[in-house]
Amino acid sequence: MRALALLGTVLLAGCFNPDDILPIRGTVERAGQRVQLSRAVNPEGGDCTDWKRLKTVDAGDDGSFTLDVFRAQATNIATYELYCFKVETTYDNGAHLSSTMEQLVTQVELLDFPRWEPNLRREDGGFRFEPIHAQRDDGTLIVQHTLEVKRNEQTLWRTTDLGLGGFSATPMPRTLVDDPRIYEEFAGTASLKGYFAEIPMGIEQPIDLDELVLRPPVDGTTTETLALPRTVTPPSRGAACPSLGAPCRLTDGALEGVELDGAQTVTIEFAQPVKPSLIVVRALVTNSPVVGAFGTLRDGGVVPFGTWPLLRESDPPGSNKPDGTY
Repeated sequence: MRALALLGTVLLAGCFNPDDILPIRGTVERAGQRVQLSRAVNPEGGDCTDWKRLKTVDAGDDGSFTLDVFRAQATNIATYELYCFKVETTYDNGAHLSSTMEQLVTQVELLDFPRWEPNLRREDGGFRFEPIHAQRDDGTLIVQHTLEVKRNEQTLWRTTDLGLGGFSATPMPRTLVDDPRIYEEFAGTASLKGYFAEIPMGIEQPIDLDELVLRPPVDGTTTETLALPRTVTPPSRGAACPSLGAPCRLTDGALEGVELDGAQTVTIEFAQPVKPSLIVVRALVTNSPVVGAFGTLRDGGVVPFGTWPLLRESDPPGSNKPDGTY
């Protein structure tokens, strides 16, 4: 038995050397820029949680840095489960850049961490800003931005440039369509997030996704915000919806969830006749792939406003939402 145990130890040592070094290399825009490495638990099928700082380094004169990780730090030796790792830095202008790796099994070369200055502003009917981009972009990166309007921690509106110019690595000012009718009933704050990732380019044959190795994407945030004042009160504010009781929780202006208790139709009764130009329903969750709206005339006639398809919601692991929600 002792011989078998020794043999097992020798074989294990041959395939797992806890002293192996797995370097993580990257580049920032400033010499001496502080870069932090954190580690987290990587639950199977879940998000990395319980982040703890592992080490920090200062970039060299050329902006390059290396974070050395021992294999024993990348793997739970007792369970052989892998840890998540996150490399991040915050520039003096408040720009925060990070890359997350769900596991670390070999050396990693990161994409650049730019000192992003979006200069977020409202111009010509849109939100305009300078895009996030890597300095050494050779045209093989996709770039996406998300603009979010919030009141405190409650989201009023969110939009991305996917479909509005789409993914693009072109470092020129970008514009997201601004429709203040969606949020102008509240005083809120607009903020911007950026993202860029590597994509394979110039490949003429089918790609084996199992063998494709890309560098981790980069997420960016800034402390830049735009204050958006309240400018109107919508005609629906305080309107009655008899099927849900009084006062109507759909029109009271509170950004809180409302259970419809299986209702297929909800009627909003206005104090005066209105001719709607926009209907806003926030954070609707339904089992139907289509939602429609219609109006009722004084003489009982019905005017259809339209129907709209909904996108299927991607429920996170462990969610208790019903299957197939939209």
